[in-house]
Amino acid sequence: MKDIWDNFSERDSLFDRLMHKLIYDHNNGCWLWLGRERHGYGEIKYKGRYIGTHRAAYLLFIGVIPDNLCVLHKCDVPNCCNPKHLFLGTKKDNSLDAISKNRILRGEQIHNHRLTAKDVIYIRQSTLSTRQLAKKLNVHNVTVWAAKTGKTWKHVD
Repeated sequence: MKDIWDNFSERDSLFDRLMHKLIYDHNNGCWLWLGRERHGYGEIKYKGRYIGTHRAAYLLFIGVIPDNLCVLHKCDVPNCCNPKHLFLGTKKDNSLDAISKNRILRGEQIHNHRLTAKDVIYIRQSTLSTRQLAKKLNVHNVTVWAAKTGKTWKHVD
């Protein structure tokens, strides 16, 4: 297997910078990143660009991350860098993991929702056309169509 570290000083630098900004959470065993973040995920500079700190931890402690794989968290803590909490998976694996753990916002949890669950029930029971419903609810036709056909609001019966 090819060594990913062409330059050991590069590895040591990344290791030092990562470990310098971590604290240990005794409640769940997470190594929490206290530095720069984006959308809750830690970021650290590596080879001239920012990468997720969980990816950096995986590289340092476990090894190569194939191009088509993501680094996922068993603990569901975005800024955790504990290698024992990290595993590889596809984007589909990541989505299925999020769905299985109920981490996906849906319906009225989404900040810019246009309909309510009550609206969706009304749409699905109504005999009005999609266009009439859209006008009545002051939303786009596609919004009504997607709710009526179950493309969206799948969680509403």
